[in-house]
Amino acid sequence: MACLESLTTGFNPTCAALKKVAGFANFGYIGTISDLAAVSYAVTGVDALTFDASKVLVKFITKERQVTAESPINDRGEGNFTTITHTVELPIYFNTQVEIDLINQLLDRDRLYVILPTASKQFRVYGLANTGQDFENFGLKVSGGADAAGKELQDQSRINLTLTGEMLTLPLYFFDTDYAITLALLESYLTS
Repeated sequence: MACLESLTTGFNPTCAALKKVAGFANFGYIGTISDLAAVSYAVTGVDALTFDASKVLVKFITKERQVTAESPINDRGEGNFTTITHTVELPIYFNTQVEIDLINQLLDRDRLYVILPTASKQFRVYGLANTGQDFENFGLKVSGGADAAGKELQDQSRINLTLTGEMLTLPLYFFDTDYAITLALLESYLTS
């Protein structure tokens, strides 16, 4: 069932210790490929996402200054093609059992994609294929991580997830024009 693949809520920790000046420093968006009906491409990269009925994009907020995303290039030699491993290091903070349950929901998902802001105020998409390939055959999977529990009562805890997937292209830009317009478009995907 596609509905079981969906991510149903954002990852926005309720930890009071994090909600202070300079507490949150970054954000991003995550979704499941099975929730997408279509991906629109333009010369600048991914132009728009179309979701299945009642499906949405999910936002996460993290204390990290920048979420790490690397893309090692692998020359396959045979068949004259190259693959790129899209890798996203995603720290998610939690403080309650409800938040841990939401993280468990993420661990069970397959074929994810992540949209991250860059330091130059652009957005890049990890886990989606380039135009010409069937986007439904790609995506990221949780391939590793570590649970780092807090030391004191109500202390911040975090899980460091590693999401990886093999793609045929480098990560694409998402609507590479104006930061405010792109941000507004991404925020509009948070509701169906």
